[in-house]
Amino acid sequence: MAADTAPAFRIPTATFNRNLVFHRPNRTIELLYSGRGHTDGDVTVWLAEEKILFTGDLYFNGAAGVMRDAFLRDWMVTLEELRSLSAKTVVPGHGPVSGNEELLGFQQYLADFIGAVKVFVDSGKTLEQVLKDFALPKYEDLAGWDNFLPRNLTRCYNELKGEKK
Repeated sequence: MAADTAPAFRIPTATFNRNLVFHRPNRTIELLYSGRGHTDGDVTVWLAEEKILFTGDLYFNGAAGVMRDAFLRDWMVTLEELRSLSAKTVVPGHGPVSGNEELLGFQQYLADFIGAVKVFVDSGKTLEQVLKDFALPKYEDLAGWDNFLPRNLTRCYNELKGEKK
């Protein structure tokens, strides 16, 4: 696209804190902000009548996910709120479409990951020791595990130590 035909930048004219509802003739669409998680601004799309939830990167199905901008403990709470919707169909940011049970599985993965890192933190280990010695065999076959592990460990370790991003 030529520079002179690029669309102009527009300031948002509608914002919301927790939810924004669009009513259409055959469907109601809700945008939900359930709290921090993968980032500080994750928004999901909820089709209540159909019980379909589009989670974006709040949910990685079959993948380790990227935690570098995450708020890990908040993410757990946010996922719990999303699970309370009892969606029949959950469309993740990455991986196959699933149901609410698989969403619980991802939440459990995060809990196990955080818990395993917390053991290192509580025992006074340095980040370098965590990066060298960390193992969580149950999840090591997740897509992206090896690629994202150093960054995910660093983020989790720093959050648990109370260090800012």
